[in-house]
Amino acid sequence: MHETLATWPKIRDSISFTSSTPRVRSISINSRYSKRIRSYPRRPMKKIFFPVMLFLFTSCVTVRERGDTSLPTWRTFHARFDRVWDVLVSEISSFAVIKTIDKTKGLITTEPLKMGSGLMSEILLKLYAYRPSNILGTWDDGRTVLSFLATSKGSSTTVRITARFTGFESNIAHSWMEWPTRGVLENFLFDRIANDLGAPSAS
Repeated sequence: MHETLATWPKIRDSISFTSSTPRVRSISINSRYSKRIRSYPRRPMKKIFFPVMLFLFTSCVTVRERGDTSLPTWRTFHARFDRVWDVLVSEISSFAVIKTIDKTKGLITTEPLKMGSGLMSEILLKLYAYRPSNILGTWDDGRTVLSFLATSKGSSTTVRITARFTGFESNIAHSWMEWPTRGVLENFLFDRIANDLGAPSAS
C-alpha cells in the first residue's frame, strides 16, 4: 500500500503544550516565521495541542503495514546551503524548542516533543512509528526528538531528518522504549521545507 501525504491543513494558529515529563519543555508553534529562535516577539493566537495537529495531519495518511520499507528520511533541494539553513531554522523554531544549533556542522536538534498521553499517545505513535516487536505493552506517554542535518552539494543541499520516537510502557518494562520511525513525519516536514523554499527537490 502506498503512503499518501496530504498537504498541511490551513491551520495558522499557534500551538503550545507542556508535558508532565520534566525533560520536555513547553513548546509553542507559530506559522509566522522569525529570524530569531527564542527572542522574536510572538503574536497572541488561538491555542491547540501539538497532538491534535498530528492527528489532523494523519487523518489523511495511509499507513503502511509493518514489514514494508519506511519512507526515505532524506531529501535534496535545489537551493544553496545558506538559503536552506535559514528556512530550516524558521520552520523548526515555529513548532519546537531548538536544543542545539551548529551551522558549521549543519546540525539542528530539538527538545522532546510530547505526543499526547494515555490512549492518544499510542494512537499517534502507531501512525508515525512501528510498535516494538518484542512487547505488546501498555503505552501511557509518547514523545519524539528531531535532528536535522543539512549538507551542501554545490548548488543543492541535502537534508536528513532523524526522528526518534519513544513510548513509555507502564505495564511490563515501566520505561521508555524506542518506536522505529515510518518516515511519515519526516516527509511531511520535507514538504513544508520545499514549500517555504519555493524550489523543487531532487528526491
